[in-house]
Amino acid sequence: MHAVIYAKPNVASNTVATLSEWEYTFHDESEKVRAYLVGFEKYGYWGLPILSITKDSSWAHVSVESSDGITRTKGWVNLRTPNTTIRIWAEFLATKSMVLRTDRPLRFYSKPNKNAQLNIKLFRFRSPFDEYSYILKPIRREGRWLLVELQTPFLPCGSDDAIERDPSIQPRTIKVWIQYIDERGRPLVKAPMMC
Repeated sequence: MHAVIYAKPNVASNTVATLSEWEYTFHDESEKVRAYLVGFEKYGYWGLPILSITKDSSWAHVSVESSDGITRTKGWVNLRTPNTTIRIWAEFLATKSMVLRTDRPLRFYSKPNKNAQLNIKLFRFRSPFDEYSYILKPIRREGRWLLVELQTPFLPCGSDDAIERDPSIQPRTIKVWIQYIDERGRPLVKAPMMC
C-alpha cells in the first residue's frame, strides 16, 4: 500500500505525508510514524479514512492518523493514481459473512426498527475465546439495516467440542435484522472467527 497525501487537491501542492505499507513519513519530519488505517483484518482490505470526495470524483479528502489515535492532519489523495480505489463499507459488508462487534451489546430485530428488538439466546464458545458462536449471512440491505440469516452455533473448525452446552439454547438458523453501520457509515460488525 502506497499513497501520497497532498495539502490541497492538486498534485502541484505541498506533500503532507507519504504512506508506505503501515507507516507515514510526514513532510516536515524524517521519522516514520505507524499509521492508523481502517479496514477488516480478515477481509484483508485496509485504507485511509475518507472524509469527502470532490464533485468530479478525482480527489479524496482523508484523515491522516497515527496508530496511537492522535489525528495528525488531513490531506488529499489523488484518486486517478493507478491502483487507487474507494471501498464503501456499506456496500462491501453487505456481501460478506459477519458477526456484531463485541464492544457493544448484541442486538437483533424482527424488522428494521430499534423498537422491534428480539431476545435471542446464542451458543458461546468455551474459553479462551469467550465469544458467542454464531454467524450472520447477508440477505438484503435497507439503509443502515441488514436482513441476515443468523446461525447458532457456528463451528468454524468443524467440531462442537468448543461450544458450551446449555439445554435452554437450541441450534437454529433464523432471519433477523441488524444495524450493521452507524450513522456516520462506520461498521458495527466484524469478520467472523475463523479456524
